[in-house]
Amino acid sequence: MKLEHIVLILGGILGIAGFFFPYLHLDTTTIGLSLGEISMSGYTYVRCFLDNFGLLEFDGDYRWLRWSAELWNDASNPMGLGKAIAMTFIQSLPIMMLLYSLGHFFRGITGKQYKRGIMFNLLFMGLAWGTFYFISMDGSYLFLGETATETLNFFKIAGLGYWLSFGGILLAGISLFFEKKSS
Repeated sequence: MKLEHIVLILGGILGIAGFFFPYLHLDTTTIGLSLGEISMSGYTYVRCFLDNFGLLEFDGDYRWLRWSAELWNDASNPMGLGKAIAMTFIQSLPIMMLLYSLGHFFRGITGKQYKRGIMFNLLFMGLAWGTFYFISMDGSYLFLGETATETLNFFKIAGLGYWLSFGGILLAGISLFFEKKSS
C-alpha cells in the first residue's frame, strides 16, 4: 500500500473518530447564563434520531436543538431567518464531516487518491465564525429562553470533535504530497 493511501486512510479514521466527540461545546457561564455546559456531537444527533422513532432511548442533552428551534421561531424577519438558516447549516456539520471522512477512508482502502474537502473545511470555519458573531452581534440574544449578553466566538465553542474532523480532512489533503507524479 502506498504512503498516500495510508495517509488518506488515517485522515478518514481521524474524521470518523471526531464524529463521536463534541463538535460544539459551550460553558454558558461565559455568556452570562447559568445553564451549565452544553455539547453537540454527531453521535448526539444519531441518538436523538433513534429516540424520535422509539428505537433507542436517549436521555441526553437536547439544548442545542432547542436553541435552533428558538432561532426558527424568531425568524419573522430576514435577519432572523438568516440566523436560523446559518445555525441549521452549522448543526449539520457532523454529518457532512462524517461523509467526507468516510469518503477519504474508502478512497484510501480502494487505492484511489484524495478528491476534496479542504476548501469546504476552510469555508465552513469562516462561515461558522461569522454565524456566531452575527447571532450575537447586537449585544443581546435569546439563548434557551434566557437573554445572553456576551458575544459568541466559534473558536472558543468548537469542540474536540470539530478539530479532529478538521485535522482529518487536512491530513487527507496532505496525502496529495505523497502522490507519485507521472512524467
